[in-house]
Amino acid sequence: MVFTFLSTALVVFVSATGIYAESHTVKFDNKCGYGTPQLIKGGDVLTTTSYTSSGELAAAIAYLQTGSCGFNGENCTLLELTMTNPVAVGGGSSADISLITPHTFSVATSIEFYGGCDGVGTTCKSAGCNTAFRQPDDTWVQVACQANDANLLITFCPDGGSSSPSKDTTVQQTATTKTATTTKTTSTSKTTSSTKISAPTSSVAHDSTSTTLASSTPTATRTCKRKVAERRALKAHRKRARNL
Repeated sequence: MVFTFLSTALVVFVSATGIYAESHTVKFDNKCGYGTPQLIKGGDVLTTTSYTSSGELAAAIAYLQTGSCGFNGENCTLLELTMTNPVAVGGGSSADISLITPHTFSVATSIEFYGGCDGVGTTCKSAGCNTAFRQPDDTWVQVACQANDANLLITFCPDGGSSSPSKDTTVQQTATTKTATTTKTTSTSKTTSSTKISAPTSSVAHDSTSTTLASSTPTATRTCKRKVAERRALKAHRKRARNL
């Protein structure tokens, strides 16, 4: 009976003081079609997809590794986050987007709480966005959530794929244009070469005709003289025949 009373009292105490296992999930949604998400804390990569903490997740960073980012997100769009349950008014989870040097805009990024403070978040879609830290005192760009066990969704390229594929297509089109131009130039060169080659052929044919005419002239002359002589001989024969 005493044991039952103590157990009941412990359950009531735990419920009243809010003792339970705190946890927070950070999930990535990469719509860019390239790159690898990174969630880093204390020099360790926690995940590239989804991570659930046991307790608070403080002072973590995230970014999309495109191949040009430093380990701490240098040269890329950086996300800073602390996921914790509030212990006082104004406490709780907080997240922001930072473009403070050496971080620079690399991909459009959005952050949004869910499982508590649903829909609260922010988005930076261009290098000129006004929703990211530019100076350390731009604290108004932070988004906060004072719900217990809140989770965070990080989306890269929230409107879909970025412009990188379009750039590859332009290069391919340029390459195709260059190939077509080269082919056309080669074809023109071949045509010109054919014309140049055919000219001597015509000359040779002309020379051959001239040679043929020249070589046939003496033969024609001899034939003509022979026929004249034959006609003269025939006339003389006929004349003698009449005299007889």
